[in-house]
Amino acid sequence: MIAICYSKFISKERGIMMDEILDIRQAAEYLQIKERTVYRLVGEGAIPGIKVGGQWRFSKKCLEEMFLKVTGKPPIKEHEAAVAE
Repeated sequence: MIAICYSKFISKERGIMMDEILDIRQAAEYLQIKERTVYRLVGEGAIPGIKVGGQWRFSKKCLEEMFLKVTGKPPIKEHEAAVAE
C-alpha cells in the first residue's frame, strides 16, 4: 500500500518527487491530530509513511487519499478552519 502510494508521485522521466513531503509535526498539523497519534498510526500501518535517516516522512497526497477513504472528505485546510470559526 505505502510503496504503491509513493510510487504514483515519482516522475519516471526525472526521478524526482512531484509531491509535498511532510515531517511528523507537519503531518500531525495537516491531519489536525497530535504527533503522538501520528507515531501510533504509522506504527500500526494505518497511515502511509517512510523512515528516512531515522525520521518519518509523509506524502501529503497519500495522507489526503487515506483521509478521504476513511472520512469521505478531505482534511480541512487551515484557512477554511479559520473561516468556519
